[in-house]
Amino acid sequence: MTTMKINSPLSIKTHQVTLIKPDGEKVILNVKENEYISDVAIANGINLPLSCNAGICVTCAAKLLEGTIIHDHTFLKPEEEAAGFLLTCRTFVTSDCVILTHQEDALLDF
Repeated sequence: MTTMKINSPLSIKTHQVTLIKPDGEKVILNVKENEYISDVAIANGINLPLSCNAGICVTCAAKLLEGTIIHDHTFLKPEEEAAGFLLTCRTFVTSDCVILTHQEDALLDF
């Protein structure tokens, strides 16, 4: 009889996310690909703007400076996403990222 080892499902990768706050403070988080950025920030005691936590407002708007993400909402317009805007409450990271937080006003002015 042959014993076969079954591999576990694809492992979920963890990426380093650097959040840059308006005052220039940098906060580094380890975010798994299946976690929302704001959830990890809150779990680590990081205070980010947040209101609906559903991807239907822009309170948590931020801007991607480096890296790749997946938007899990339909609120932002394609041109806003192309300009780097994201909603931390409904965004997954797929690589190490650098993100500028507190971008609600910049998004509204876009």
